[in-house]
Amino acid sequence: MGKASQRDTKEKSRPSPQAADPPRRYFLTRPPVVFVFLSLLAGAIYSNSFSVPFLFDDLRNIVENPRIKDFKNFLDFSGTRYIGFLSFALNYYFGKLNPFGYHLVNLFIHIVNGFLVYLLALLLFRSSRIADPGVEKQAPWMAVVTSLLFIAHPIQTQAVTYIVQRFASLATLFYLSAVVCYLKWRLSDSKSGIFTLTGAGWYGAALLSTVLAMKTKEISFTLPVMIILIEAVFFRKPERKRWIFLVPFLLTLLIIPLSRIDVAGGAGEGFARETTTLSRSEYLFTEFRVILTYIRLLFLPVGQNLDYDYPIYHSIFEPPALLSFLFLFALFGLSLFLLLISSSPIPRLFAFGVLWFFLTLSVESSIIPIRDVIFEHRLYLPSVGFFFSCAMALLIGFRYLKSGPPGIYRPALTVSILSFIVISLSLATYQRNMVWRDKIGLWEDVVKKSPRKGRAHDNLGSALSERGDFQGAIAHFSQALGINPEDANAHNSLGVTLDRQGKFEEALGHYLRAVEIKPKDETTHYNLGDALQKRGRLEEAIHHYFQALRIRPDFDKVHNNLGVALGRQGKFEDAVFHLSKAARITPNDAMTQYNLGTILFQQGNFEEAVVHLSRAAQMSTDDAMARYDLGRSYWKLGRSEDSVRELEAALRIDPKFSEARESLEAVRRGAGKSGDQ
Repeated sequence: MGKASQRDTKEKSRPSPQAADPPRRYFLTRPPVVFVFLSLLAGAIYSNSFSVPFLFDDLRNIVENPRIKDFKNFLDFSGTRYIGFLSFALNYYFGKLNPFGYHLVNLFIHIVNGFLVYLLALLLFRSSRIADPGVEKQAPWMAVVTSLLFIAHPIQTQAVTYIVQRFASLATLFYLSAVVCYLKWRLSDSKSGIFTLTGAGWYGAALLSTVLAMKTKEISFTLPVMIILIEAVFFRKPERKRWIFLVPFLLTLLIIPLSRIDVAGGAGEGFARETTTLSRSEYLFTEFRVILTYIRLLFLPVGQNLDYDYPIYHSIFEPPALLSFLFLFALFGLSLFLLLISSSPIPRLFAFGVLWFFLTLSVESSIIPIRDVIFEHRLYLPSVGFFFSCAMALLIGFRYLKSGPPGIYRPALTVSILSFIVISLSLATYQRNMVWRDKIGLWEDVVKKSPRKGRAHDNLGSALSERGDFQGAIAHFSQALGINPEDANAHNSLGVTLDRQGKFEEALGHYLRAVEIKPKDETTHYNLGDALQKRGRLEEAIHHYFQALRIRPDFDKVHNNLGVALGRQGKFEDAVFHLSKAARITPNDAMTQYNLGTILFQQGNFEEAVVHLSRAAQMSTDDAMARYDLGRSYWKLGRSEDSVRELEAALRIDPKFSEARESLEAVRRGAGKSGDQ
């Protein structure tokens, strides 16, 4: 009994971290100043990224994605990336497909994440098992260092400059927000915490951020586990009621699996694996080596690549896989050892950074096979732990210098070393963004670093084809097919390029080969249908359009072109059906509105034709044909004044438009009945 009382007395006599005087906060470490400085630094090093075009997966997820073009599509809350796509929809609403707005939002997210990293580091230093007067004096500076490393490192370019990887940066924003808000609640001055208005607010914000993270990207699945890890590492054993408040966070683990349940009621296969090409064991063995590459890139960011040609390891006993596993196991074991044995705060903070790295990387680098075994944007969230551990290592190093022989340590030396690191990283980031600015330059960089990867040649060929360099494009498509003759994408791309050159028969051979290799590729069916329709082979074109729709029912371009083909056959009702569907999927597409209007005109439904042709004319103000057909529709309805207005507008756009001039003269003369025009 006496021993227990003595222990209790010691616990009570120990000053609480909240009761201690706060450490002196220097001007440069004050939150508003840090936020401004991070903003200026990020703005400078990413200033050359605002003109980077849509690239690679941007096309399917943004440019060609009908979902983001109408907010009505977001009444369905399914999908694990709902919030990410909603952010793209907001971008599209305000700026359509101007890349500047998308890059501006990505940069803002990166700045906010840098500031959240700063706040996270400050709060971790204040935790009950870390709080120490000597350490707390260094906390603001270490928080600033961690955030600077996070903002400036060139490994982040793929998550910031590559627009579609907003999924990673936005998920990180909610992930960090959840952890920061949880720590704010946990470190509340009130003993009851959650029962105060302030405590309830922080707790609610943490839970809401967790839900938003889960609906942004699958990497957030580890968030509840991270909160439990923080409880275990940074706080003394809490009362039972504290653990009860962890239950809602654990329940959020259901969000991602439930979000992937398809309309038929079955769980989506994608939750378990993305590809069947690799077994779970092969993917895991390869990831051991990949994680080591990630660590190397964080320490020495040279040789960055958008599309790595990475070897696959089929056995744990292959030397690269085995040595990587042993290194990672030793690093993980060291971290656990430091947490269990060390009572000093700095080693514990260092170990936590390592565990953060491993835990946040586990979703994409473990036993869930993904088509691409390595991508740099996957380091965005894990890098927070890495940079935190680096800051702790730097603190240990500076303390050693300070306690070393007289004259070795000076404050200026610390500032010089840190400045050199941050400036070097910033310059490397700026230089890396220069590579991203040009689509051809980016893929040339990939081809240089991954010369035996067919996808690199395929994408470079497509970029060259868009520029009109057909010979260069064909050369790279041929290289892609030389690497893999069964590359359906290369056959399809080569077919598109040959078709642009008017070499239809050659193009047709590659289209058909692509369809044979990959029969469930809607893009090839669409391209083949278009090529056939241009040659008047409507039945064949319609067949391939329907094949594309069986694979992807919401493919708006297919509905549009299928409607046009059916209209050319005189099947106006079927044409109106598909064009109307295309218009519902992408209501802001001028071409779809125009095509629907012209089919309705041919059907004799002039009132509806006016509605859609008016929309087309408003969306595309320089389209003389839309104005011309709108004028004709008004004349059919007997609205001669409106007809004159639209026909005059068509002539202002194109003064040489002879049909519009003849129709205008006829309307002004009032020649014949309106139905004659």
